[in-house]
Amino acid sequence: IIEQNMFGPLWRMGSIVNVADNSLIEQVLRQEGKYPLRVVENPWKEQRKVRGLANGLITADGEDWYRLRALLNKRMLKPQDAALYQGVINEVATDFINRIQSLRSASGSGVMVHNITKELQKYTFEVIAAILLEIRLGCLQEKVPEETQKFINSVRTMFRALGYSELFPKWTRNWLPFWKQYLQAWDNMFDFAIKAVDKKMVQIQKLMDAGHSVEGQYLTHLLANEKMSQSEMYSSITELLLAGVDTTANTLSWALYSLAKSPEIQESVFREIWSSCPGEKIPTAQDLSKMSLLRAVIKETLR
Repeated sequence: IIEQNMFGPLWRMGSIVNVADNSLIEQVLRQEGKYPLRVVENPWKEQRKVRGLANGLITADGEDWYRLRALLNKRMLKPQDAALYQGVINEVATDFINRIQSLRSASGSGVMVHNITKELQKYTFEVIAAILLEIRLGCLQEKVPEETQKFINSVRTMFRALGYSELFPKWTRNWLPFWKQYLQAWDNMFDFAIKAVDKKMVQIQKLMDAGHSVEGQYLTHLLANEKMSQSEMYSSITELLLAGVDTTANTLSWALYSLAKSPEIQESVFREIWSSCPGEKIPTAQDLSKMSLLRAVIKETLR
């Protein structure tokens, strides 16, 4: 907003052209074509190159991106696929509600939950890990496991260090700590994902060696089709874990903030949910399809 007020709807910073106008953004998106063309060099892609890693869905370009998107799209990136995971999502959501109730009871007022965004990050990480890795991490326990907390902390460190790394010229990297912090944060996230993927690969191999059929959810599906390289698998799972934690938690935070500012809409959303899921009924994907106002709130938050 500050730059738009200073420079207008279109301005350049280095090799990047910034667009801050709805009609211009629409033109850019419509002209992108079948394959996205990202910035030739950016810190995300540079980290992959420095560490000798393949690009994942977030960092890949052109036909490589399209191939990965086609593979990852199955069972994940289509809205209707969410119904496949409604069981595990509701399981984690129930644990999250219990966690919030516990925090409220422990607070001085009996109602306040401090730093709700931090709790939402734990919740979204637990959900995305349960879907992607088919495991529960314990994010919503009173004491979060060390490796799990390390991943969450690394997400925050990565984004903070990324901002400074992009702000200062490359020659300062040997003198300032931010680039090293950025690389280390990614190392921590990759280590976490690699361990989880390798563990699942061992489980699948044991089943195959014993002549059993291989059944499971998302990660099992990806590993069983053998259409991605091991490095692409590591990068894609790491990026999806990161994306699930950061984007979803931020969206939920802003949605709750918007509802808090509009109590009348909050009440209407509550009545809509209650009409489909009265009492202790746990919502299904079919129930959510009836909640048009709730969907509108999420869309307006994203807008």
